[in-house]
Amino acid sequence: MVQREGRVEESVKECQLVDNTIKSSCFQGVFMENIQRENLGEHGIAVRANWDREYIKSEKKTCELYRDNEQIECWRSLSLAILTASGFHFMEASSMCNQAHSELSKKACTMEVLGKLLVRKFSNQVEPEEDYCGIFNIKSEYEECLEEAINYVMLTSKQYKSPMENYCNIVLLDEKDNCLQIINR
Repeated sequence: MVQREGRVEESVKECQLVDNTIKSSCFQGVFMENIQRENLGEHGIAVRANWDREYIKSEKKTCELYRDNEQIECWRSLSLAILTASGFHFMEASSMCNQAHSELSKKACTMEVLGKLLVRKFSNQVEPEEDYCGIFNIKSEYEECLEEAINYVMLTSKQYKSPMENYCNIVLLDEKDNCLQIINR
């Protein structure tokens, strides 16, 4: 982004030239920098925006300019701003994520929001009070949500193993054993 003076479109075009194995990571890096603007700020190219609802509306428009992996990574990158604008309320943040046009973008954003929210709660030594995956009514989607949430948290830090095990106490009763098995893989 710095090499392209903060121009997202040009940076995305650069990512389209990289090897397929790192293309999504490249897209995510471009959109993350566009949203967070820390490196751009260091170079005097842009200042960090206030992550409020108006900002989310403007960035949603940016994400919707893209399709496929570019759009997915844009929404995934927007997740922290969405979580912040929602006041760290999962249902509200999830609702914002569900404004994406593609199902994969909605899912990527929602799962990223969930992972970030759990890590934030655990790092502040706050136990979650609800089963966030409960927004999924289809068993396979619920199980996928649970697995993605656990993987996100456990990849962040092994110190969250015990709080994550406690989280398994509030998941659907027939998923508790599955929850513990995923943690202990």
